[in-house]
Amino acid sequence: MKTCLLGLLFLAITVPLHAQDFIPPELSSISISPGSVDVAGSDQNITVTLNLTDDDSGVSYGNIFLYRPDGNFVDSIFFNSSHRTAGSNLNGTYEVTAVVPQYAAPGTWEVQMFVEDDNGNRTDYGSNDTPYPMPGDSNFTVVNAGTQDTTGPQVTLMSITPGTINTGTLGQDITIDMTI
Repeated sequence: MKTCLLGLLFLAITVPLHAQDFIPPELSSISISPGSVDVAGSDQNITVTLNLTDDDSGVSYGNIFLYRPDGNFVDSIFFNSSHRTAGSNLNGTYEVTAVVPQYAAPGTWEVQMFVEDDNGNRTDYGSNDTPYPMPGDSNFTVVNAGTQDTTGPQVTLMSITPGTINTGTLGQDITIDMTI
């Protein structure tokens, strides 16, 4: 019994302890360039520059979300280490290009985002989440004196055939017809 206890004590003492990463990455700063785009004639690009830090495992990836002035979601843009322009995954600068579509609604648009580290720790930034380091840095202006397309497509008619299927023994094909 003494040999077994000594063996367990030795094992407990020699196994190295590793700290676990529970702290999510942080956004040090965000800037949007240009601060204003005119989409009356064509799509326009904005560049979102992020300074991100993480204490242990490093920034893995994130998403940028564009919201128009009425609060409706417009687009999601993925970013990862391929967007890093300086530094490391522990303290780096990332540049993400987003397209503001022609005919977009004019006004103040908002960028929301999340960033996640290699251990799955995540921080969300935006209206109802973690505040940005500097209020207002997450906004840009869209100018459009031309045609505005602010209404999404509407499904006016839809049919599914066949109306009943049996998947008890095999998968079945269906056809969906829509008028938009």
